[in-house]
Amino acid sequence: MSSKKVYEKRERGIREVFREYPDGRKESAGFEVRVGQKRVGGLIKGLKNAQKIREAAAADNHKGAFIAPSEGKATVKEMADRWLNGSKAAKWKPRTRAGYEGIVRHRLAPLHAHAVKDVTPAVVDAFLASMLKEGLAPSTVRHVYHVLNQSLRLAVRDRLILANPCADVDRPGLVRDKPAIPERDEVEKLLNALADLPHDRAAEWSLYAEVAAYAGLRAGEITGLRVSALLPLENSLLVNETVTVISGSLSAGTPKSRAGKRRVPLPPSLSARLIALSMGKARDAYVFGDGTTPFRHGNFYRRVFRPAAAAVGLPTLTFHQLRHFYASVLLTNPNLSAVDIAKVLGHADANLLFNTYGHSFKDAGAGVGEWLDTLRSSPTTTGTVVPLATKATG
Repeated sequence: MSSKKVYEKRERGIREVFREYPDGRKESAGFEVRVGQKRVGGLIKGLKNAQKIREAAAADNHKGAFIAPSEGKATVKEMADRWLNGSKAAKWKPRTRAGYEGIVRHRLAPLHAHAVKDVTPAVVDAFLASMLKEGLAPSTVRHVYHVLNQSLRLAVRDRLILANPCADVDRPGLVRDKPAIPERDEVEKLLNALADLPHDRAAEWSLYAEVAAYAGLRAGEITGLRVSALLPLENSLLVNETVTVISGSLSAGTPKSRAGKRRVPLPPSLSARLIALSMGKARDAYVFGDGTTPFRHGNFYRRVFRPAAAAVGLPTLTFHQLRHFYASVLLTNPNLSAVDIAKVLGHADANLLFNTYGHSFKDAGAGVGEWLDTLRSSPTTTGTVVPLATKATG
């Protein structure tokens, strides 16, 4: 026999739910508890149990620790999409946005349908472990963790869940491999091989790689280099624009950090070749390519650079390793401090320089003992040491 629900208030925050039948009979189905406008759980058997649950929920609500069970039904995918379109996202560069969107679309797929209230630290830990077992690099897993963590932080902020389960899960540690750095003669062989290719753009291709090897620019910074950024009187250039490929389309932007905007000194010979390549182009034209359309780095890398590198015995060489070569060369200059080198490379501080190229620094303790002996045996100079102040007495 069909029935309908009817409600009778028993006391503050508690009402009894009945099933009422057509013949007038009513059967108690349990008690419903509410804190404010939010329902606490399902139907509860017994008025005393309902009173206990109401008091506990009210106390949590007073402390700001109450989350109604119905609030956590939003899925991980819904929260990730909200994060992608939140206020912080407006500050992202196109490449950063594309990377985050890819993570949400592909890497977070196993958790898309999970309600945020069901995502526990154990779920997060198992999710990260599955990606590591799949063979993903720890750095990639850390990026996925970051996106999931930010999405669930948003759920905590909006009071959909009480705590972020990611907070109790450790990210995988980073494994910093020693970067492979080519020798100078290997770099020169590569540049010569590019210049000798039977193509009318061979000289431009060689120069493009030379800017990476002897100015340390990233690929996107070289493709974004405009004629107006060349400073021939100072033998330097300004890095203030980048061009990257996002979803198959070229996207112009700025360097990825404030430190990325910088002035880079150039060997006079390199500066002269860049000026020669730019002759006849407008000041706002790109140095490489036809001037209007940026140089297609991806095509160059696959079709020209890799075959040329393999031809000179460097089959595993990547374009970015030319930048590593540049950094290693700078480290041999005794007139440059680590801070100076970090600025030229576009790093915000010297820590990244030490973390990446620390193996290139000689042992800081080498020769210190001999230096101290030399110092002690040398004639002393009076008047250069300030005597320690004696403590006043009396």
